[in-house]
Amino acid sequence: MDNAVLVDDLRKVVTTLRKDKGHVALFVLIGVDTETEQTWNLVASVAGYDELPIKEALVHFINLVRENVNVGHLKSLTRMTILKTSDPFVKSMNQTFNVKNSTVRLQSTSIFGISIENAILLESQKPPEKSGIKRPKKVARKKKS
Repeated sequence: MDNAVLVDDLRKVVTTLRKDKGHVALFVLIGVDTETEQTWNLVASVAGYDELPIKEALVHFINLVRENVNVGHLKSLTRMTILKTSDPFVKSMNQTFNVKNSTVRLQSTSIFGISIENAILLESQKPPEKSGIKRPKKVARKKKS
């Protein structure tokens, strides 16, 4: 199977997710069968899914994948998983990789004790920093004469 076509189709999913649900923290294909590279687990972590019940997030995600991925390639996706952006695996991947609009091939890798034999990483981005401190606006002061 040509994984490049599958990756191109999944890029459309990432783009739509970013527009509809905000920050994409993780989007990765993890190989089930390392010998043939024909079956994959698809793992995603998206900020907008954090606020939804897991079933609702998963239904949205599956429908989005079905709309964008060629039917022939859908068969290669054996499992689709949604993780919270606060999940330890997501945080570990974000600490290790900074990938946006690119593709990183992982082979025989261990990330914080988690062994990954074969994967294609499409996105891994830490969430944007939220500044909890609001600074007051500068007020124009009159000069003393």
